[in-house]
Amino acid sequence: MLFSLAKRGDAPKSFGSVNSKSSPWVGVIVSCFFSVIAVVLTATESMNVYDFFMLTTGAATLYVYLTIAYSQLRMRKKLEAEGVKIDFKMWMFPYLTYVVIFAIIGAILTMLIEGTYFKEVIYTTALFGIIVFFGLLSEKLGWGKDRRATHLTHSHEEKLV
Repeated sequence: MLFSLAKRGDAPKSFGSVNSKSSPWVGVIVSCFFSVIAVVLTATESMNVYDFFMLTTGAATLYVYLTIAYSQLRMRKKLEAEGVKIDFKMWMFPYLTYVVIFAIIGAILTMLIEGTYFKEVIYTTALFGIIVFFGLLSEKLGWGKDRRATHLTHSHEEKLV
């Protein structure tokens, strides 16, 4: 995954480095490093990483669907204004999209108020906020713009390793 992100310009170039046998060695070493940390945290009972990941999956999925719904609101209006023909349209747009957005926000708030998943929702919300912040900052400052543009123009030439 790190190799693919680096090739698209969404991760440092070093993660896209390959050795003489075309193995993305830097990405593999970084991934193994974090895996070892997770095993040590679980083995020392400092933190049960597996349970944490399993519990945060639900909140993370809600944020993914929230992002998709928001993107659909923005992109569909933009595409329709440009006159682009949309082959597959969501029913009852934009009303159903707003219902979905409010339902997702309601589910997240319920998870917070109810308390069972409070810590997981807080961590996931903080991570979501950090990702959005850096995404907006990246867009504003043009970080990686040249690398992404190069990837988009040459993506048909990319070969799988």
